[in-house]
Amino acid sequence: PCTITVSQEDLSLIADGGSIGVLVGVDGEVDLKQLTAAASSPKDIEVSRQPEIAGVSSRTFYVIKSLSNAAGDHKVTFSAPCGKKDVSVKVR
Repeated sequence: PCTITVSQEDLSLIADGGSIGVLVGVDGEVDLKQLTAAASSPKDIEVSRQPEIAGVSSRTFYVIKSLSNAAGDHKVTFSAPCGKKDVSVKVR
């Protein structure tokens, strides 16, 4: 198995439009294009991969955004063929 690393594991967002960026990396011989992200509540949380960062081949940048007025605790899961990593997202 590989290890997926994130720049922050506990995120806090303002409801209805708040967003934050997260750097996600995978150790080992894994193509970052195989990395996927999924929110536990897609109607409330959006996760979008950003364009590649020039000169940084081992990590990719995602933006996590609140889409609704719903406050609460959510989860975003980053997955690769060899493992996964959960990030908690508190919407306030």
